[in-house]
Amino acid sequence: MSDPKDDIRNTILCDPHILKYMRAVARLRGVPRQDVDDVVQIALLEAIAHHKLPLHPEHARKYLGTIVRRRAIDHARQRNAAREADSRASIADGPSDPASTLVARRIVAWLERTLSPRHIAWLEAFAQGDTADEIARRDGVTPSYVRARLARLRQMLARVSVRWQ
Repeated sequence: MSDPKDDIRNTILCDPHILKYMRAVARLRGVPRQDVDDVVQIALLEAIAHHKLPLHPEHARKYLGTIVRRRAIDHARQRNAAREADSRASIADGPSDPASTLVARRIVAWLERTLSPRHIAWLEAFAQGDTADEIARRDGVTPSYVRARLARLRQMLARVSVRWQ
């Protein structure tokens, strides 16, 4: 005989209103239409695997919404990582005209004057494909610190490259 709590949880998970809500949360978090169902399914699987789904429908809706928001953020990070890898691959080919080469040299010279050797090493490692976790482990700092610094350094590079273009 099945547990009555499991029956309640199954009823909640199959409720079309909750599924519609989960899809709406995913869309609001910027998940592309073609990926919404995947994100929702991953969230449902996570809720089932953790056995923590509240029995009250409103609490369950909030709990599932939280999971969907987190999965949507993960999905966006994966998409951004793929885009950055594509852009890094095109940048790795190097500048093709002399003016671009001159701008690149000016940017590198400015970076060497402005940044610490540690941050330059982080940028080089990141450009070669190392993750923030690997860089953090090597330098003995937290991954979140490395991610924050790399984000600021990338913003700085973007501003500088636009200014000198």
